[in-house]
Amino acid sequence: MSGEAQRLLYWLTLSLALCCDLIGMAGCAVMLGADLPVGIWEEPIRLLLQEHSAVLLAACLPGTILGATGVRMNPGSWLARLAGGLGVVGLVGAVFPLYQAQQAARVFEGRMIAGLGADYSQVAEQAPVTLRPRSFELDAWFNMPTGRDGGLEAEEVVYRTFAGRELLLDLYRPAADRSPPVLVLVHGGGLEGGSRKDARLWAEDFAERGYLVAAVDYRLAHEAALPGAVEDVLCAIHWLRAQATSQAGEAWIGLIGFSSGGHLAVLAGYWSAAGWGPADCPTAPGSIDAVVAVAPVTDLSFYSRTTLGFDPDLDPVRGLRSSPMALALSGAEGPPLMVVHGHRDAVVDFTQTQAFMEARSHQAAVTILLDPAWSGHAFQALPQGLASQIVLFYIDRFLAWSQLGPVD
Repeated sequence: MSGEAQRLLYWLTLSLALCCDLIGMAGCAVMLGADLPVGIWEEPIRLLLQEHSAVLLAACLPGTILGATGVRMNPGSWLARLAGGLGVVGLVGAVFPLYQAQQAARVFEGRMIAGLGADYSQVAEQAPVTLRPRSFELDAWFNMPTGRDGGLEAEEVVYRTFAGRELLLDLYRPAADRSPPVLVLVHGGGLEGGSRKDARLWAEDFAERGYLVAAVDYRLAHEAALPGAVEDVLCAIHWLRAQATSQAGEAWIGLIGFSSGGHLAVLAGYWSAAGWGPADCPTAPGSIDAVVAVAPVTDLSFYSRTTLGFDPDLDPVRGLRSSPMALALSGAEGPPLMVVHGHRDAVVDFTQTQAFMEARSHQAAVTILLDPAWSGHAFQALPQGLASQIVLFYIDRFLAWSQLGPVD
């Protein structure tokens, strides 16, 4: 090969290496919270990079190889060494979340033992549902998320009619013909949007594991002020207990809520423990056995007064009953609670959960925090992502433990 051709090949190799490095480093920066000026695509891209950072290997690995090739072609070139070095840095950034996940799993295991007892994992052999065998599967993390095919059909049910408005839930039945534990999923949306369909992925997953799952709609802010939405969630639970055909009459019932749905789920737990509820859906004390709140709103300051539909300063009783933080500070008791919240949440600040956990620390009920350091607000949208795999492993065991209690 002529000298001119070698130089051309060298610069082509180096250019490709630097392009790959630039893409990889930009991806790492976005993963860590840097702005990406692509409009509505910014958060989905950030979510993908945070939970499936293996996608960065597609840029960083070629950048490293091409950079090393450039060094071999021109050992004295600082630019080639820079390209190779940037590729290596990108590779480290792409796999660093795996190290974070390993550390997080170790911390989460310690919290589970501290909260539930050293023998909590024995529920895996005695639980009435199928538990995930592992907290992380590498092949799932490497696979690009494509969603599910929707193999389970949901049964649409009217669970409450209020002022002519029919409130619906989607019922996902497990395959096993027995009395299953019941799991109610409450969608997010800032009390102003969202739908029961948003919880479909988790609903199908838990139904396949043996739960009777109900994904509920509730009245949004333009239809009813708080705590109207909490009353709707309690009415869904009342309906589930009342249906002989659902086999839920004496069943264990748990809640999982996402974002503002987590707010409602925590409130429903407190209301259930106190026996509060609407007149048309009387709530028996203790009708909710466990709550999981994912990235929950716990402080009413998150919402505008328009969204709340009232001013907590002018209506303190209503404010108390609508605020998880106020109820925790008042000493109110609720069912066992697991809070899942990523440190990089740009919607509901993680400091809310920190303050809420401190307020809950003096209560008798078990409260466990799972806080993946690398995750943002909507990580649960990617069920095979790094955070989802780990937290679902522990959610499984938390829910099973609450059904069985300590194992002798």
